[in-house]
Amino acid sequence: MGGRELSDLQTAASPGLMRAAPNEHAAGPRATRWLFAPVVAPLLRQRGVSLCLAIAGALQVGLTLQHAPAISCPFLEVTGVPCPGCGVSRACAALVRGHWQQSVQLHVFAPLFLVAIGLFAMAAALPNRRREAMAARIEAAEARSGVTILLLTGLMLYWLVRLLYGHIDFARLPGG
Repeated sequence: MGGRELSDLQTAASPGLMRAAPNEHAAGPRATRWLFAPVVAPLLRQRGVSLCLAIAGALQVGLTLQHAPAISCPFLEVTGVPCPGCGVSRACAALVRGHWQQSVQLHVFAPLFLVAIGLFAMAAALPNRRREAMAARIEAAEARSGVTILLLTGLMLYWLVRLLYGHIDFARLPGG
């Protein structure tokens, strides 16, 4: 196994623990580089992972569009508390139907989830060279801006606000 292949395996196995080359990230002090570690790009580089994520996302949204039982939330089942993504399947379905207002009421991150499903579908379908080029562009954006950690932080803050200030409406989300 070559050095590049070993590096790809290490990156795919632990994207959050990846060590950056000295000039690779503009994140500043070494302690904050993990904030800028690419998370999505390593997944996009793996055709099988991208295909599984695209199929799972599309299937979840498709089943929701058909009002069929879809994957239940393990977080809700174990804790009894809606998860940070609670309502996103129905929000994505509403968005696909063109119901923007309903989508925003259910979950404001729905457009990002649809974009992610689309990116994973593209990565699964693209030839190796084009998939690698797409992943490299996304990796550079993740490394420069820290967009992944910003979005995850935003999702967690959105979840906390929904739990604390919209608990009655939010508690009804899992039941439809």
